[in-house]
Amino acid sequence: MLQGQFHNPYFQRESKQRAWLKRDGWAIGCSVFLFVLMVWYIFGYKDVLAVKWMEISGEQYLTVDQIAAAARTGLGQRRWLILSQRLLPVLDETKLQNDISQQLGQYVQIESVAVSSDWPDRIAIHVSERVPGYVYIEGKKQYYLDIHGVVTQEVSATEADPYFPHIRERNKKRTAAVGEAVFQESLMNFITTLHSDFTPATALDISEYAVLPVTCQTKQYVTDKIFADEIAGSKTESAKEQKRSILDKLQKNEITVDQSLDLLEEVKRGEQGEGDAGSETFITWQTEYTDVKCDYASVIRDIAVVTQQGVEIYFDSEVDLSIQLDNLATVLTDATPTELEYIDVRFTDRAYYR
Repeated sequence: MLQGQFHNPYFQRESKQRAWLKRDGWAIGCSVFLFVLMVWYIFGYKDVLAVKWMEISGEQYLTVDQIAAAARTGLGQRRWLILSQRLLPVLDETKLQNDISQQLGQYVQIESVAVSSDWPDRIAIHVSERVPGYVYIEGKKQYYLDIHGVVTQEVSATEADPYFPHIRERNKKRTAAVGEAVFQESLMNFITTLHSDFTPATALDISEYAVLPVTCQTKQYVTDKIFADEIAGSKTESAKEQKRSILDKLQKNEITVDQSLDLLEEVKRGEQGEGDAGSETFITWQTEYTDVKCDYASVIRDIAVVTQQGVEIYFDSEVDLSIQLDNLATVLTDATPTELEYIDVRFTDRAYYR
């Protein structure tokens, strides 16, 4: 029998041309489609099925122009490096929503942005805003703050939006400047949450917020003189070496000032003898508190709510707000707000009022 590769004449062999079409047909079809799309776009048909109208809703403190400008910037982005997002067939609604939200976030806090296509040439944009911004009052000057606590611009009292929450600065030595962060973002987030939760929890209306005064001080010990006197007055070489060792650790920042003085006290007691020492204190030192320049943004944590009823309520931004509001509710069940001067709820287990 002959061996080898033969073709059965009853079955037609698939042509090389048909096999090639099966293998590369999809690639050819996509290439032709993209080519036609490019020609259509380049030769003047790019406005067909493109966004020409925008329906904007939900704005409160933002303007329609601000939202439209953010949308136009997002629509100007490219898909696949070639086609504009303005074309409804290639519009990525999720990406446009994120672009708009990111751009508007520099003005106010955005809760959500929804974009929907309305063929053949329009889109609908709905924006939901949170607390839009703040007015910061420093002396006779007023500024707008963004949600990060940064001063965005100086405004006059007549220009300041009366619907924005007002924060009055009570640190008289403090000054503000455009572009400066006057509060940490964590404090701004606390105020935002407080602004939305306070009235529903208390039935009291907010007039404004106030920043409670802070004093920045540094505690200074006169340690060098203490150790010099003690080392010189040592009764034994052993005690002298122990004191020098303590001073060496202090200078290397291996122990704190308080720890060094405690150790020095122990050595001094040993010199006097345990039987004679009793509870007498042998080492006395002077502490001095010196005012230093404040980094207010990093140290401010307490905020006061000044209500329209005239009472001030003190909150700590680093204590759970729900606990403070619960303590406040307890006080309000026992006292009439109009008869109070202040309520202090900056503690987890108690509240003070007068």
